[in-house]
Amino acid sequence: AGLSEIVDIPEFRDQDNLRRMLTILEDYYTLSKVLNKENSDDEVKILIGEETDLDIFNDYSIIFTEIVINGDKLGYIAVLGPMRMRYNKVIPTIKYISSVVRNLLKNR
Repeated sequence: AGLSEIVDIPEFRDQDNLRRMLTILEDYYTLSKVLNKENSDDEVKILIGEETDLDIFNDYSIIFTEIVINGDKLGYIAVLGPMRMRYNKVIPTIKYISSVVRNLLKNR
């Protein structure tokens, strides 16, 4: 799996949808605004479409978790995709990857 496979996702075969997705990924300010918006205590957070409060995200979902080590927020592990993405596969994957990253960072 990789970035080149994004064109296999039906929503991104449309050039305008693909351009919007890439714009989101390149816009650090907007992306960080969305990731910092959700302040629940849940390990994995999910924002679907309008829950982000930004029109550019209306057709997308973002599933993410914070990477916090010793009280310091170091970043996020996130998946941004169409609202119909397979949540039942993405959520456990995010949990696993974030666990591995946290362990690696704690042991450095």
